[in-house]
Amino acid sequence: MNNKIEWSATLLTIIAAILGFLGALINNNDFFDFYYKYEGPILLIMLPLLSVLFATYTINLVKILISKNRIFVSYSHKDKETADQIINYLKSSPKMKYANIIITSDKDLKMGDDIMRSTSDKISEAGFIILLVSDNYLSSSACAKELAFIKDKKQTIIPILLPSLTSFDNVPENVKRYKGVILPHITQEDISKEVNKIIDDITKS
Repeated sequence: MNNKIEWSATLLTIIAAILGFLGALINNNDFFDFYYKYEGPILLIMLPLLSVLFATYTINLVKILISKNRIFVSYSHKDKETADQIINYLKSSPKMKYANIIITSDKDLKMGDDIMRSTSDKISEAGFIILLVSDNYLSSSACAKELAFIKDKKQTIIPILLPSLTSFDNVPENVKRYKGVILPHITQEDISKEVNKIIDDITKS
């Protein structure tokens, strides 16, 4: 996400520089003679260039705004029951609904979708990634691929350590580095207490 912001800022700077250059030329008495002589080529070059730069900047800005309202939940299918409870709780949260935040996961894939491509697209579109970390998650090759793709991105990563995780030492360093929550038990009370901490952080950002 930070890369998108940097590229958008660069494009905006280029547009501002071009407009500033044109403004400086306008103050020069020779500008109008030059302009009328080469009006066709100037417009032919400058207008499409400015249009492309502005369109690219606008698209990137829209993507940034959309991604801030998307969460992707990464989990092992062996933890599907727990994942369903957490995802349903997130989706039913009044705060999430009020903030128009969309929760996605591989549950949203349709029949015939390319699983890895569709999953990576959903990860790229999200501003927040929630990892449901368990022994099942750490031993899953599919989850390992998702995690490898996620760590190359710039989203906010939020781990939830599930009760079935036997040892924190088994958690990879690139997951330990992120602040998350520990779910002591799979009960509605614990899910409500711990997931609400995440909801509060996300809706305030």
